[in-house]
Amino acid sequence: MAADTLRRNASEQESTSAAATGTTVATGLTVCSEPRVSTSSLYTRIRSDEDKNNDGMTIDKVVGSDGIERYVVYLDGTGGAGDVWNAGNRLSAYANGYKILGINDPYITERMSKIPSGAEVMLVGYSQGGIDAQNIAASGKFNVTDVVTFGSPKVPNSDPASRGVNVLQLEAYFDLVPRSDAVAAHPARIVRSALFDAAAGALDPNRGTTEHFFGVGEGRNPGEIHEDQASYESVGRQFDNSTDPRFDTIRQSMARYHGTVTRQD
Repeated sequence: MAADTLRRNASEQESTSAAATGTTVATGLTVCSEPRVSTSSLYTRIRSDEDKNNDGMTIDKVVGSDGIERYVVYLDGTGGAGDVWNAGNRLSAYANGYKILGINDPYITERMSKIPSGAEVMLVGYSQGGIDAQNIAASGKFNVTDVVTFGSPKVPNSDPASRGVNVLQLEAYFDLVPRSDAVAAHPARIVRSALFDAAAGALDPNRGTTEHFFGVGEGRNPGEIHEDQASYESVGRQFDNSTDPRFDTIRQSMARYHGTVTRQD
């Protein structure tokens, strides 16, 4: 990957995504009319219900300005693939119980097996989908460079950064779901985790960056913040508008996925 590609200015994150600005052509493929992506629109893409398989999962092939094909995998949360109380549903409420232990969802692995070997991948997950994203990235089965999660708890047994993956965890204040696991249940533990990541990164130059961003959601009360789509679209915009240099590395890494969406699965 050319260094210039990785050093694109973070201000590019302000623009809209392929999904938000795409146009449908005769072949049925969505083509990006503006080759840029915002963090907010990544979340909108997950919640748009556009996955043609109705399985809470969409894979976009993106061709960058450098001509390289990369893939963005969008993973929806609990209930994104049907009845939330059906134990046979891979995105049921019950599935959170085993996934938070660091166990991969084999359905996602099978779907992603169609991605060409070695191709760079960014995983974007909401809620339970963010848990899935952490597990898949930590498994090392694919060339995942970036993970972006919205309203997802940290998986104690999954450490994507140890495999060189850059992780951005976005969380709305008063959203109870990211607080639902033992590791992230207390703000002090987030601080200790951040200190650990910083120390580990200093010792291992190949380690990825892990960043946690808090924003203000749009829900009218804590019980609505997690489910209200406007909440994490707002948090995403707040991240996009942030000038905090702490996020420069993750912004630059995510920027490689700017480009034209040429296929959706």
